Amino acid sequence: HDTGQVAERYGWEPRRINPALAYLMARKLIVDYKVLASQYNSIRVVKTDATRRFVKSRS
Repeated sequence: HDTGQVAERYGWEPRRINPALAYLMARKLIVDYKVLASQYNSIRVVKTDATRRFVKSRS
């Protein structure tokens, strides 16, 4: 998903979504697409099987 669209959907500014992205990226729970000169840590986020397991373990 496009990070900008996700942020807009939840009303999150970059200062709020970037730490969440960093957490998920550090644990390799998402496939991330980084670019230069973006306000987001990643411009696109793709879930993986690990993402599903992570979410399921916390619900």
